[in-house]
Amino acid sequence: MRWIIPFLLVASPAWAEGFSMQISGDFTGDGVEDHAALMDFGQSGDADLLLKLGSGETHWVQDVVWVGGIGQQPSLTVTPHGSLQVMSHNSAIGRNRWEQIHTLSWRDADRRLYLSLVRHVGP
Repeated sequence: MRWIIPFLLVASPAWAEGFSMQISGDFTGDGVEDHAALMDFGQSGDADLLLKLGSGETHWVQDVVWVGGIGQQPSLTVTPHGSLQVMSHNSAIGRNRWEQIHTLSWRDADRRLYLSLVRHVGP
């Protein structure tokens, strides 16, 4: 039992380099809570999106957004209409600054999934 605590405090290199973020909400509009997570395992510099819908469906999309350094990690938000937004950006000094927003919206009875991309390039 004593060896468990020190083992949990030591992160492997893969865990130490990775990034993850989670959010919950009713993305599909069916009244059941859905879950989304962004995960970077420290290998490609891009994060995967995992969607676990309240209906039981699971979707895994690889390399959805770029993962930057400290202060430039991607984020997840839920819009007032219940859509899921996946945002990434590069705002470092001395680079072309950009922001990328993916919006996932479920509409109609077929629960179609729409993806829109908006890219802003700044000075």
